[in-house]
Amino acid sequence: MPARGEGTRVAEPSWDCVHPRPGGIRGDALVLEYVPGETLAERILRGPIPIDVALDIAAQIAVALEAAHEHGVVHRDLKPANIKITPDGIVKLLDFGLAKASAGDTTTSDLSESPTITSIGTQAGMILGTPAYMSPEQARAGQVDKRTDIWAFGCVLYEMLAGQGAFSGQSLSDVLAAVLTREPDWAALPTSTPFLIRRFLRHCLQKERRKRIPDIGVATIEINDALTAGTAEPTAGVVVASPRGWLPWVVAGVMTASTVTLVFFWPRQVDVPRPIRRFEIQPSSSPVYPYQQAVVSPDGTRLVYPSSTPEGRVLLVRRFDELVARHHRQCHFGWSVASLRRRGRA
Repeated sequence: MPARGEGTRVAEPSWDCVHPRPGGIRGDALVLEYVPGETLAERILRGPIPIDVALDIAAQIAVALEAAHEHGVVHRDLKPANIKITPDGIVKLLDFGLAKASAGDTTTSDLSESPTITSIGTQAGMILGTPAYMSPEQARAGQVDKRTDIWAFGCVLYEMLAGQGAFSGQSLSDVLAAVLTREPDWAALPTSTPFLIRRFLRHCLQKERRKRIPDIGVATIEINDALTAGTAEPTAGVVVASPRGWLPWVVAGVMTASTVTLVFFWPRQVDVPRPIRRFEIQPSSSPVYPYQQAVVSPDGTRLVYPSSTPEGRVLLVRRFDELVARHHRQCHFGWSVASLRRRGRA
């Protein structure tokens, strides 16, 4: 019997737990361990699980799934109702292989307690699993492999963190439609959810199986990295740079801030109003040089004009910041003001 063979291989690590044969039973018998504690579904009913606790539970689930996959066993019905947590915090993965569920009330709102859809055999064309945790290939009645369990693992981890299922609906058809066409409500995850875990969940819940994480062993690595890194990760789309990469930017930022501070606090030169000085110039009354007139020097600091003095006709130069004009000794009166301007002396 293949089912018995699969069960034997998975049970090998627990062979140290030997049960005596019950009296009166002949032939083969299946003896299961009694696991005390509550199911993960019962725990989730109390609300979202703290991130560190949820990641610890998920890591233990991943180890159990990895052991099963190494033995060639695909669970195909991983859900919170099939996971138990002992009083000591040990996680037990139950119900390997699809077992027929009792009919019960199929209208329950607790998706993790939904009955398993079963059929005889595992051939393609049969829908197998619990709808809310069913992978798209299961919903299409296609072939399944260990990546089917990885999808369900992502659903379970999402539900532990968000306190609600990744895919829901009012009917079986609605749930299957959500699995096939919709994305989980990523905003429902706690804001403190590590970036590595958010990215990991997206990789687990890829609709196309070939884009999904190929091995559940990756989950253990990602979870350990997230627990080590804590919750101070960047938002989706931001790359963490090495210290050598970000150090120049830090130095540049400090220098920019220092420059701005110096510019802001550097003593500014205050324009002090200068006193206004008024004076009058008596132009020459000689009609001999009618073209001569007062001009301003090219640098705008002096005024040059002709005048009559006891020494004769001279050019006077007066600075605007002085009250007394001076005789321009380097200039002969025969030089007109215009010529001085051309020579650059005025």
